[in-house]
Amino acid sequence: MAISKIIGSGLGTINSPVEFTSADNLTQITLSSTDADAGVGPVLDFYRNSASPADDDDLGFINFYGENDAGEKTLYGQIRASINDASNGTEDTRFIIQTAVGGTQETSRVELTGTETIINQDSKDLDFRVESDNDANAFFVEGDTGNIGMGTNDPTVQDAGMKMLHIHNPATDGTGRSALKLTNGDSGLVASRGGIITLDDSATLTIGSFESAGTIAFTSGGTSTRMRLDASGNLLVNCAAARSQNTAVSGGILLQVKGDIVPDIDAGNTGHSDLGDPSFRFEDTFCRDAATTGSDQNDKQNIAVLSSTEMAVAARISQNFKLFKWKDSVAAKGNDARTHAGTMAQDIKAAFIAEDLDASNYAMFMSNSWWEHDVEVDAVESNEDEGIIAADAYTRTDLYHVESEAPEGSTAVTRLGVRYSEVMSFLAAYNEQRFAAIETRLTALEG
Repeated sequence: MAISKIIGSGLGTINSPVEFTSADNLTQITLSSTDADAGVGPVLDFYRNSASPADDDDLGFINFYGENDAGEKTLYGQIRASINDASNGTEDTRFIIQTAVGGTQETSRVELTGTETIINQDSKDLDFRVESDNDANAFFVEGDTGNIGMGTNDPTVQDAGMKMLHIHNPATDGTGRSALKLTNGDSGLVASRGGIITLDDSATLTIGSFESAGTIAFTSGGTSTRMRLDASGNLLVNCAAARSQNTAVSGGILLQVKGDIVPDIDAGNTGHSDLGDPSFRFEDTFCRDAATTGSDQNDKQNIAVLSSTEMAVAARISQNFKLFKWKDSVAAKGNDARTHAGTMAQDIKAAFIAEDLDASNYAMFMSNSWWEHDVEVDAVESNEDEGIIAADAYTRTDLYHVESEAPEGSTAVTRLGVRYSEVMSFLAAYNEQRFAAIETRLTALEG
């Protein structure tokens, strides 16, 4: 069917509704401009020419109808505009794109107002996705959870009801390390507030947590690792990776704390926590006052003097104090390594065995085991565009404190130790009882 053309330079008026019907898939209306200048054309105007314009007046609709499989005329899509504010000088518009969703017509998909741009105003279970030239999920909002994904359309939920941001780097060649980069406009981030992550709860000030199934590392100056929290829960300062205690560590202060270190107390913790670990020990502790330990009689039971067998063990221990040098100090300092005085854990263990006692039943003796597994880490080339920092290949030693969690081929390590305060108290009790017995015998002899 031919479509008539209306050609003219003036404005014409058609007062009655006009319907264009075609039995074929033809273009039914074409607006054509043959003007060759820089003016705008063709132009289609929707003009609500009201004598009393007011807020919320509709300006015009474009409706997209079709039939459903029941033969019913159905509104499948709509573009509409209305007046938000009709006041002279502060005019605002509301512009909406709506579609039918799940049988509900006129569901808002995109809405523009004078104060905001809204996606999914009607809160439907609809995913929002932004695609780039190389990633179908460059930005993704999951409709049913509200979780946000970058590089993934399945932002993993840690806890039910918790909104989260899941950033996924698809690189599998060891280069996909920089998933989040924070910068500001100041060179070198030297301003008072640079790249900052703030975890805030208005009811309890600034709180929160970082969770990782692997390692969290903080670096500066390129590849220099300043602090690392590994998968085993070890907090390492100035150490690029976990290492054996007898490995020399350079770089100055390993850990510096200003203020109090307070153990966490919750339903399963009575306030007793460890500082350090058998596989990661502090070397020297500098305190103005001596360490305070619990010694309230009300907290103790089974209070007793040394038995004759324990006296015999103490006599053996007192004969085993020696001078020595630490091997790692000799390796690092040579002849400048200083001489120490003390006893050997093996000698204490042997003293108890000699008197048919078990040293592990006494707090002065310690034996700790863990499992070490070496992992070869490949070198990484720098890529400034992707935020990747160059790093040399190295061997990382992972530690496991539970044998069942250690990978096959791990090496078991056992280290013995003593608590000198317990050893000295044991020997003091021995000497007091021994001296008291000597004084009693001496008094008897003198009488």
